[in-house]
Parts: sequence; C-alpha cells; structure tokens
Amino acid sequence: MKIVSINEKTYQFTAKGSVGSYEKMELKDAINSLLPAYKKLGLNYKKSMENGGRLTGQEKIRLIMIIKNICRSIIQIRKILMSEYLEEVDWDLQKNDTFLLNVKINGILFTIQGSLSLNEVSQINSFYSWSESFKVKIKEMLLFLKKSFEDNVITKKEAIKIVCHLDVLLCACVLIIYKLRFQDIKS
Repeated sequence: MKIVSINEKTYQFTAKGSVGSYEKMELKDAINSLLPAYKKLGLNYKKSMENGGRLTGQEKIRLIMIIKNICRSIIQIRKILMSEYLEEVDWDLQKNDTFLLNVKINGILFTIQGSLSLNEVSQINSFYSWSESFKVKIKEMLLFLKKSFEDNVITKKEAIKIVCHLDVLLCACVLIIYKLRFQDIKS
C-alpha cells in the first residue's frame, strides 16, 4: 500500500495498493491471515528495541512492509464482508457516512480515501504508543468477530460493525506508515 496523498492540515488521505491475488478467500481464512502478520509486527518491533532502542531506517522499512501486509489482510476481510453481507446496502451506507473510509476494489487493486483523526495524529508520538493503541483496537475487533461467529451467522448489522472496526484499523495503519515515513517518530 502506498500513501498517494495526505493533506497535512486536515489529514485527508488517499492510499492505493494490491490485495495480492485474484484467489477467492473465505472470511475465516482472511481473518486468519491477519493474525500472523500482527504477531510478526510485534516480534519485529521487539527485535528493533533490542538493538539500541531506536528505530533505524531499515527497521522502519521492515515495520512498514509488515503493516502493509496487515492492511492487505484487512482489505481482504473488508472486501469479503462487503461483497457477501452488505452488497445491496453498500451505497446507502457510504452516502450516510456509516463507514470511516471509502474503499474501492477493482480486481486485486484498491484505493482508500478517508481522514485521520486529528486527535489521534497528535496523540501518537511514538511507535510504542501506536502499537499499544493498535493492540487495543485489534483486540476489540477480534472479540466482536468471535461474538459474531458464535451463532455461525453474521447479520448485516454485525457486518457493518466489523467493517467499521476494520476502517479504524486501516486508519491506524495509514497513520503510522505516514509517521514512520515522513516524521521523526520515537521508538
């Protein structure tokens, strides 16, 4: 995923990327692809801190690549939810600003447009603070997913809430990629 543009006053952004393959994926498989990438992020950050406690350029690039893989998994999950559970209400929901992001997927390519929270932009001043905040957000999403899967049926209302959780995670990923690439963020 590449951040194509970001307005540094309003933090509106556009990002583009690829989900990786045309292969149709089941929702549970897409969710399961997110967990190893998230764990890898934690391990790489921990390893970076062992080598002097400061993120070097190479370490930042490695973390960005892992975060981009997390984004691909999130986009894949979002794509499945939108196509299987929300296809007929998708436009009405987008018009009513139900979702934080506008995500367009064409084959394997995607474009994301949205705005970062000005509050979060100012609060996140280190990779550690971002990772702690991201951990809370991902746990909330996973707990809601678990609850949604208890009856083996995802309702439209649950799908909407899951997509909203995914949008929050995507915004968090865009924020840290931006900070790692363009700002001198602390470890």
